[in-house]
Amino acid sequence: MERVSAQARKRLKKEIRAAKAKAWEKLQESVENDPWGKGYRIATGKFQKKTPLSLEERREAVAKLFPIRPIAEWPRVEIGAVEPFTTDELRAAALKLRPGKAPGPDGIPPEVIRLLVEVVPRTLLSLMNGLFAAARFPDEWKRAKLVLIPKAKSVDRKKLRPICLLDCLGKLYEHLIRKRLLEELEQRGGLSDSQFGFREGRSTVDATQEVMKFAKVANSGSWGRKDFCALTTVDVANAFNSASWQRIVEALHHKNMPPWTIAIVQDYLRDRDRFSDRLCGTFYTMAFSGSRCLWERSSSPLQMT
Repeated sequence: MERVSAQARKRLKKEIRAAKAKAWEKLQESVENDPWGKGYRIATGKFQKKTPLSLEERREAVAKLFPIRPIAEWPRVEIGAVEPFTTDELRAAALKLRPGKAPGPDGIPPEVIRLLVEVVPRTLLSLMNGLFAAARFPDEWKRAKLVLIPKAKSVDRKKLRPICLLDCLGKLYEHLIRKRLLEELEQRGGLSDSQFGFREGRSTVDATQEVMKFAKVANSGSWGRKDFCALTTVDVANAFNSASWQRIVEALHHKNMPPWTIAIVQDYLRDRDRFSDRLCGTFYTMAFSGSRCLWERSSSPLQMT
């Protein structure tokens, strides 16, 4: 058995060397045919000096990405009794935790949470229902592990994309709340048919087709009788982190949402201000470090309706 394994390793190494030699030969040929192609890009990239951002530069980037905002003060909301989550809802929420995703500060990956839902569903259901009845979102699940990723094709090395890694247990709770929140919205007329962002089953292609249809109708009249048609686009910089917390809660009131939705969204937003960064350490900023799961249902859709 050992002899067979050794022979297999030897053959594999030989094939790897042959593949590398063939790839190198192919690269040399490509340089002859295209001097500014892949070979040139590899060479210039290899010799380009990449200086990491200093601690101060990272702090400046975070301050820009997560702007300071006034602390919101909301009155306490009496929610009364709420319908507990069911085991089916818990399992459906767990399936939305995608395997392979990075865990939050607690280090527990989504695969473990999904396994716990199958093994000890009653324990997790009791935890989630206890929090739901009290309209609480634990502070521990609001803490984020911050990762700053350079934006592709950007010449400015300070152009960074922030990734906030949150605990998967908190994400599970978010999915449960999101489902109930969406059900309440649907009972109150749902969302506008003209809204395509943050909607399941609707894509950018659908929005583009709707715009083209509108333009076609405006341009369908005879000469001199066609309607004017203009397209205006708005790019909101850093929209996710700049969402107004006050407006989110006001939108809930405007839609006549039940008290529990207002209370739990307020607690979800409260004290969401601490990040942990490997180089910067722990620092504070009035930032929206929540995940998009609940934000997509509690922010933009409500403000757009």
